[in-house]
Parts: sequence; structure tokens; C-alpha cells
Amino acid sequence: MKLDQARTVTAAFNLGASFVVTNLNDNGPGSLRQVIADANVVPGANLITFQPDLTGIITLTTGEIAISDDATIEGLGATVLAVSGNNASRIFTVAAGKTVAVDQLKLQNGFSSEPGGAILNNGNLTISKSDLSNNQSTLTGSFNGGGAIANADTGVLTVIDSSLSGNTGVTGGAINNQIGGATTIRNSTLSGNTGNGGGIFSRGTLTIETSTLSGNVSTSDGGGIHAWDGATTVMDSTIASNTAASGGGGIAKGAGALMVLSSTLSATPPTAAAAGMAAVACLIWAARCSSSIAQCRATGRRPTPAAGWTTTAR
Repeated sequence: MKLDQARTVTAAFNLGASFVVTNLNDNGPGSLRQVIADANVVPGANLITFQPDLTGIITLTTGEIAISDDATIEGLGATVLAVSGNNASRIFTVAAGKTVAVDQLKLQNGFSSEPGGAILNNGNLTISKSDLSNNQSTLTGSFNGGGAIANADTGVLTVIDSSLSGNTGVTGGAINNQIGGATTIRNSTLSGNTGNGGGIFSRGTLTIETSTLSGNVSTSDGGGIHAWDGATTVMDSTIASNTAASGGGGIAKGAGALMVLSSTLSATPPTAAAAGMAAVACLIWAARCSSSIAQCRATGRRPTPAAGWTTTAR
């Protein structure tokens, strides 16, 4: 093998270094903040783990933690170890162009007046076997938001085997997926979140697979999902018992493509006497959206929609 070839192979398999969090402190040696800061300046895909007997809550008191290099943060289990924003700050920001994985960790009580109560993702982020709960984004006056996660226009977000619950965002109770962003939710549950798009507000590419969105509340349209535009695909999933103040208790879809396959859709009216668009399982702006709904069970009311809209219910 030539020298230049050897260098190329070495670079391709540069796995970086390993770092261990040894305490629950917000900062200082052995803290999560310090370990991530140390990893940020070491090239390669670094591995961050936690001392095996470490349990409890890491409470951030000096602001969010920036992740500016490739990294895997491997927790000890979402029921064992948590990171809290202390209802005062976002927890993580992921830089553009970086690949980050968060595994087996609970992220709670994050707060931001900007996008992403717990996480702002500008890079390629995978969250697995984790719990994001009681986070909040209060940003108003734009399509940004995301009580738990904001996926920016440069972001690729994948959520696997995880739970997002009790989060609040002005647009996107749990997740806000921006134009240009791509979000995939797989084998996960989004429940009890509140915002315009109770579970998710999306303007980018959105894929939901084998997941459940239930008990979410929209302050406007889309109790489960408000897909303003962009391509949206839902497969083998349940979107049920969500509530919308305006239209589409399950899904509200504006522009772009919508495909729903082998899924269950239903809506819960905001009040027992409620009628109209809020009780519709799926509300589609027919003039701007190409839709395909097949092998699905849709329940709920089917009132006559306003001009340009169609409804789906059985």
C-alpha cells in the first residue's frame, strides 16, 4: 500500500478518543460540560461515556453545552441518569456538519427563548433509547420552535426507541423540523406535548415509522402533526387521541406530499360538544398537497371542509 493510500485509510477510520464523565457537577474536571469541551478539540468521532456507578441528575447552571465535533454520548439508561436544563437553559447545541449520537440518556427541563428547548440540531443527530421530557421553547413570531428539539435547515435528525413527553413549543410541541431539515422518528412515542403541531411541526422532510403520537394538544392545527409543507410519510404508526384547537386533530397537511400507509388515525375533539375541523383525523389542503392514504384505519367526524381542503375519517 502506498503512503498516501495508508493516510487515506487512517483518516477514514479515525475514531477519535474516549472520555469518561465521573461526576454530576455542572463544570470542572470530570463533568459532562468539561468532557465535551475536551472532546470538541480532539479530531475524530469521540466516545463519551459515564462512570458505571454514576446515577442521578446533572443540573446545568451555567448555560447550554455546545457540541462542535463528531461524538457519541453513551448514557447509562434514561431511568438512571438525566441532564437537566434547570428550566433556565437549553441542554445541547449540535454544530452544522457534525455527526452526534445521544444514547440512553434523559434530557429534562430544558428551556430556551430560541428554537429547541432541549436541543438545537444543526448537524446530523441520532437520539436512541432516550427520554426528552418537560422541555420548553417560548420563541414566538416565526415558524421556529420545538419544545424538545429544533431541527434546523441544515439538520438531519433521527429519533429511535425514544420517548418525548410533556414538552411545550409555540410551533412544534416536541419537535420543530425546519425547511431543508430531515427528521425520521422510528419506534418512538410522542405524548402529552403542546404547541402549534402538538407533537411535531414540520416544514422539511418528515418520516414517521412504527411510532405512536397520542395525547398531544395543538394550539392551532395538527394535534399530532402539523406538516406545513415538505414531504411527510407515516408508516405502520398510530396517531390517536390528539387534540387540535382549529383543524386536523390527527394530522394537518398544507403543501407538499403526504403518504400514510398501514396506520391508524383518529382525533379527539377539544370538547365533548366540539364539531368541525378539529375533530377530523386528517385535514389536507387539497390545492397544495398531493396525498396517498392506504391500508389505514381513520376514525372521527367528517364535516364538510372549507374550499380547497379535504378531510379523512371513516
